[in-house]
Amino acid sequence: MLGDTHFDTKFPYSTSPDPMSDLFFLQSVKSFTEIIRYAARNGFDILHAGDFFNEGSIGAPELAIVIQLLQGLQNKGIQMYVNLGNHDTEFIDKIPASIESLAKMFPNIHVAERKSKWTVFPWYDYSVYMIPYCGEIKFNKVFEELMQTEIKSPAILCIHEDIKGVRMGSAQMKTGLSEDAFCDVAAKRFNMIVCGHMHQAYEATRSKVPLIVPGSTHAVDFRDEGIPKRFYEIIYSVASLGRIIPHEIDNQIYFKTIDAGDALKIEPRDLSKYFFRVRAPVGTDTALIKEKLGSSAGVEMEWGSRSVAPDLTGYERPKNVTMDEWLCVFAERKGYSYEDYEEARDLNKVLFDGK
Repeated sequence: MLGDTHFDTKFPYSTSPDPMSDLFFLQSVKSFTEIIRYAARNGFDILHAGDFFNEGSIGAPELAIVIQLLQGLQNKGIQMYVNLGNHDTEFIDKIPASIESLAKMFPNIHVAERKSKWTVFPWYDYSVYMIPYCGEIKFNKVFEELMQTEIKSPAILCIHEDIKGVRMGSAQMKTGLSEDAFCDVAAKRFNMIVCGHMHQAYEATRSKVPLIVPGSTHAVDFRDEGIPKRFYEIIYSVASLGRIIPHEIDNQIYFKTIDAGDALKIEPRDLSKYFFRVRAPVGTDTALIKEKLGSSAGVEMEWGSRSVAPDLTGYERPKNVTMDEWLCVFAERKGYSYEDYEEARDLNKVLFDGK
């Protein structure tokens, strides 16, 4: 069991348009390859909880490599069942080749149907119910309708939604399904609940039924800083799901935040292990830092610091202040608390329509 592979070379921190030179695409390939090898050695199938690609921006070079990975699954006789996440559904018009279209080439790949409220796959003695991503309001209606139908037991429920309180790396989901309330209802009909979308692996037992959030297979952004990545081995029988065994994925590229003063002390061997973010106060000469760290690092200004905060008398952003600096200071003054710049940009979209 895994989730959120996000195959792409166009993340905000991607280091190269060449997929095999980009740290993050290369890591996604390595992680998936490790899982394929483990599945092949043990005769396992794969359950993917959604977000196979990322934001519909997959290009031909990346696609060629992904097709090779899928061919490897077929050659090894591995069946893969894939739910559709928000990145598989919201960007469908932009995706030149979705996992749905690729599945038509490979009879061993089974993908949830976009136009159906849910898809049921027979899996040995179990039935796997997959509800593609549809957002909390619509999901609640679909889930309520599903619970009123006849569930082919024993059954596994696989969804791709926000669960309030579950961590998205260092950030915590502030909205979404109520974990206890949702699991209490689902546990009446299902033997296991699997949820993609959140990138930090998480497991719990709710109403005597396991809830598994597999997390992403590689670090996606700075909310993943220092967080191990996993896949899960499920030992099943007719009577029960038996054991659930987490496996950490080896040789990860990790995000790491450092101060500008420490940037020049980085050892060369660390450049292949970390993608650095350097907290540099406004006015810092970053040229030497960039030369030292090269494409392995992002150099970001330390926005939101009280000591360097610009004076914002109105909503207009001063010309010498970056959007990120301005948003974070504005957020502080309005009483918001944001942990990373992605959420600051979300604030920008909400308040000012992105302008």
